[in-house]
Amino acid sequence: MLLDLIRASRFFLAACCAAALCIQTAGADNIMTLPAPVAKQLRKHKIAPDDASFYVHKLSEAAPRIAFNADTPRNPASTIKLLTTTAGLGILGPTYSWKTVAYAEGTIAQGRLEGNLIIKGYGDPNLTPEALWRLLWGIRERGVETIVGDLILDNSYFEPLQAGRGDFDGNPNSAYNALPSALSVNLQTTRIHLTKDDPNGDVRVFTDPPLANLSVDNRLRLVNAPCKRKYHKPTVSLVEEDSRATLRLTGTFATDCGESTYEQLLLEPTQHIAGAIVALWRTIGGRIEGAVREGTLPAGSQKIYALSSPSLEEVIRLINKRSNNLMARTLFLTLGAERLRAPGSLPKSRRAVIDWLDERGLTFPELVLDNGSGLSRETRISARSMGRLLGYVYAGPNMSELLSSLAIAGVDGTMRKRFRKSSLKGRAHIKTGTIRGGTGIAGFVLDRLGERWIVVSLINNKRLQTWRGKDVENTLLRWVYETAGDEEDVSRARVADQNGRSKSSMLQANATPEAWFLSPKTSTP
Repeated sequence: MLLDLIRASRFFLAACCAAALCIQTAGADNIMTLPAPVAKQLRKHKIAPDDASFYVHKLSEAAPRIAFNADTPRNPASTIKLLTTTAGLGILGPTYSWKTVAYAEGTIAQGRLEGNLIIKGYGDPNLTPEALWRLLWGIRERGVETIVGDLILDNSYFEPLQAGRGDFDGNPNSAYNALPSALSVNLQTTRIHLTKDDPNGDVRVFTDPPLANLSVDNRLRLVNAPCKRKYHKPTVSLVEEDSRATLRLTGTFATDCGESTYEQLLLEPTQHIAGAIVALWRTIGGRIEGAVREGTLPAGSQKIYALSSPSLEEVIRLINKRSNNLMARTLFLTLGAERLRAPGSLPKSRRAVIDWLDERGLTFPELVLDNGSGLSRETRISARSMGRLLGYVYAGPNMSELLSSLAIAGVDGTMRKRFRKSSLKGRAHIKTGTIRGGTGIAGFVLDRLGERWIVVSLINNKRLQTWRGKDVENTLLRWVYETAGDEEDVSRARVADQNGRSKSSMLQANATPEAWFLSPKTSTP
């Protein structure tokens, strides 16, 4: 009898695990299950269940459908940008914009500023070369042609960071490693353009933005050859010659290649924008008789002109869709400066975000914040906390701004190459994250019945091949879209059709009336 019971229990357990992955845990839920397709992908890619966390929650329900290792703190990679941008919208508001301001120390007469020109940055994360030109033209149009004194660049709105560009992964010239500065242009990158110069039979080189403090040593050889790597081998390097930065180009340029573009971090932020300002100032007929240096705004200086950035609701689209690290880090520092006074610093920003969460009943005890971008080995959050954050977003006043900032499956941003030929295309708004040893997604899926779901997946292992984790993510997203809706959902959809009402109007999920995303014993936000 006992033997028969044991055999029966083994058979039952095997049957369960054939349909879903069974994991024994010490938490409140003794057995947690995953959909069979997701469990299968974990096994296929040899990802241990302990290394994965999943949270799936239909917005019209009070409890999640899946909460698998949902309270385990994990490195979220760039999905943490969701927290930075959500807090940004909450603390600053969607219409917030950054300023870059020009001040005069001295009198302006007959086109001459008898003193210093000060340009102070307030953290504009998207100051383009074109915007910088507009700032300088605004100064020129207000009567300044010659600066008799110095050009002073003021970066004091943020405290200087102690880190170096190469500290994270040893690649100091890679654009994603740019560090925030209160005054910088073109995301601190220099675009190097190489093109065939037919009249002279050589290679023409120019940079964007133009840099007055960067010399070009062009040693490229033009070769009459097809555009193949064995013929087209330009090499770009930065060298110091006579205490001056020099861009040296060597190797060969194939005639059939047209134009090649390289984007790198070459100069430090202040050097970079200083070179751009001087070069652009010259193009509009301006002169500087003094030095170009870093400093702070002297008391009594007169404001000449101020340039505003695009609004925050526009900037967060660049942050989340393209996963821009520098913009996210700059926004993060701005939160500390605006909420706890300038200068902005990492400790102030961490405090500002955690206080803002607590005030809204979003207590995440496991949360570890670093720089707000995900380019960090220390950041931690759980899948459940990320899901609760998304629940708050969907119920809150800035839902449309945040949702529209996320990459759309198969359409744009970091999701543009995923689900391009799938019925899921256009029905998932997702923030992705990738870091060595970690991959994640967090966002919203509109399923085939018109119901909206929160979906979070965080997978961490120092030996993880991230493409394997992304395969698991894709399987989870497909399951939510195709299968997560239960028989009751299908029945309701049929009734809606019979009554002549559209599925979307009948089943489109509003925020659940129960604020399930709040911490216990907190009030409604």
